[in-house]
Amino acid sequence: MIYEYGNEKLEIRDHLPTIAMRETVIFPYMVYPMIVGRQFSLEALQQAMVGDKLILLVAQKSKDVEQPKAADLYRVGTVARVLQVMKLATGTMKVVVEGICRAKVRRLADTDRYWVGYFDILLEEESEQSPRVEALLRTVVKLFGDYVSLNRRLPDEVVGYAANVEDADKLTDIIAAHLQISLKTRQKLLECLPVHERLSRLAKVLSSEIEVLKLEQEIDTGVRESLTRSQREFYLQHQLKVIKEELGQADDGVDVEEYEDRILKIKL
Repeated sequence: MIYEYGNEKLEIRDHLPTIAMRETVIFPYMVYPMIVGRQFSLEALQQAMVGDKLILLVAQKSKDVEQPKAADLYRVGTVARVLQVMKLATGTMKVVVEGICRAKVRRLADTDRYWVGYFDILLEEESEQSPRVEALLRTVVKLFGDYVSLNRRLPDEVVGYAANVEDADKLTDIIAAHLQISLKTRQKLLECLPVHERLSRLAKVLSSEIEVLKLEQEIDTGVRESLTRSQREFYLQHQLKVIKEELGQADDGVDVEEYEDRILKIKL
């Protein structure tokens, strides 16, 4: 099938070597560096590299499964292009991939060396710029700006980049790719095809994450203020001790509590 990706026309076969992603979901338009270490994933990668450099990435339902079976994988994944491969001293591979399009897996075949996924490309519906879509679009961009301002791990530049993306379908995937959310939530966003539904779901996810980040910020501020008060008290007590020493009123080392205990014992 010929698939239009940006200004390119890519020929994508209906079956590709497949890698089971252990802890993340790849979205279209997402460039992602990852470490490939499991033998069947390395074999799939090598097979892709001798061919058209296209690979199918499907997330595992549980990261703890070392040797996943077909039932352990989600049925919607992403066709991706391998941009860069670097072999590491540990025998693993550092790979940079670029998500191209959504794919629904019909069947996973095990060749004894690697997975081959047979799939259908999920074509995004044409998104009309209706007033509802436009309103959702503006809401999502604003919420994403609030999310980034509260999340210190994301650079501010991504907000400007997202705001300049006019295509609603592309925008949802770019924003979803930057969110630090659970694998299940990411997978649901990947599986959601109609753009207006994806925008609506993304707005709900962003609103929820913003509330959590605000609470984290409040807790962090409270802890820092508490530490500041303790440090200030310690400093003042130290200063008071120095002043007493200068005035000749320093504590002579008498243990008052010890004498109180002795007085009570002899019942004076």
